[in-house]
Amino acid sequence: MIAQRNVQQQQPTHAAQQPNRQRQQNQGSNTHYQYPPVDETLISQSANETRKLMANASLVLERFASSKDFDRRLMELAQQSRQAEVEQLIKSIGVKSDVKVKFNPDGLSLEFSSKLAHTKCCQLEINLRWR
Repeated sequence: MIAQRNVQQQQPTHAAQQPNRQRQQNQGSNTHYQYPPVDETLISQSANETRKLMANASLVLERFASSKDFDRRLMELAQQSRQAEVEQLIKSIGVKSDVKVKFNPDGLSLEFSSKLAHTKCCQLEINLRWR
């Protein structure tokens, strides 16, 4: 019985208890991988596009915050499920970016998005509750 306990206690249970040689082999498997050089161009362009999305979103938020007539009109159209007219009302604020408008009885969701070289690069989503 004593011999069996010693054998069981000597068996490693996780990686930190493995013999050094085996740990070194496991850690060394990625040492020779060559990463490609970084190119910051796309992230910089994406950031600039997102700033444009934020400017468009600010226009919309400013209108919602300052015009109860606008809010009432939009909510009435949404209540009647007049999707195209809700989208047109949002665009009438001066929004130039692509914006997907969704609504339900509880609120409104606006998803602003932009593309660079035909690839979706950035997205900004705003969710507003009205009930």
